[in-house]
Amino acid sequence: MKKWLNDLFISGNLLLEEEEYLLSRGAKRERIKSLGIISWDSLAVGKSPDPIFNERYFSRKFPNRLKGCICTPYRSLTDQIIGFEARAVDHKWITDFRVSPESHWCSFWLGLNKESMEKLWAGGEVWIVEGLFDMFALDWVIPESDLILAIVQARLTTPHLEFLRRFAKKANLSLDMDPPGRKGAYKAARNLRELGVSNRVVEYGPGKDPGEIWDRGGVRELKEVFFGDTQR
Repeated sequence: MKKWLNDLFISGNLLLEEEEYLLSRGAKRERIKSLGIISWDSLAVGKSPDPIFNERYFSRKFPNRLKGCICTPYRSLTDQIIGFEARAVDHKWITDFRVSPESHWCSFWLGLNKESMEKLWAGGEVWIVEGLFDMFALDWVIPESDLILAIVQARLTTPHLEFLRRFAKKANLSLDMDPPGRKGAYKAARNLRELGVSNRVVEYGPGKDPGEIWDRGGVRELKEVFFGDTQR
């Protein structure tokens, strides 16, 4: 299945209208490229070797459930694709698929690749967000030496915590400021302290998440909300 997924993302590309959508949501072209985002509709896909995948996305009930989606891969520490997130452009449906047995022990991040690991090894700080659009937003305001990783959920799992223990100099927890995100951020902060990882919860407002702040006011408002000025 891993080979099938890697071949899939090598053969795919991002359709122009979907690239324009991502740019309108704050994405930089270099980020789109580094993540390896593709349009599912750019692929000529046959059945996968995983029956669970086929049943979920190509069943009689759902003959092509991923039609109209943009897909962002999860990568392992060895830069192999071990799953992907898919989101529909025309509505808010989001799903992800994770390869077993990696799904039981691997830390799944959007944004993990060779480039991000090089930033970690050079001492860059980690900014942890929940979703893809939050990553796009913070790209405009954090130092280029730092990296952003998205967990695609409201809490850090045990593999996430172990990854940060091994590699992170400092973790900035910039999760959503709704109740589940805030609860997850402070729980993660306690767990990271117990593991000896320097961290802070990034409190911000108004706005539920960085992506929402971008949509409302762009770079200027992100700087005001996160750093209290417009000069950074």
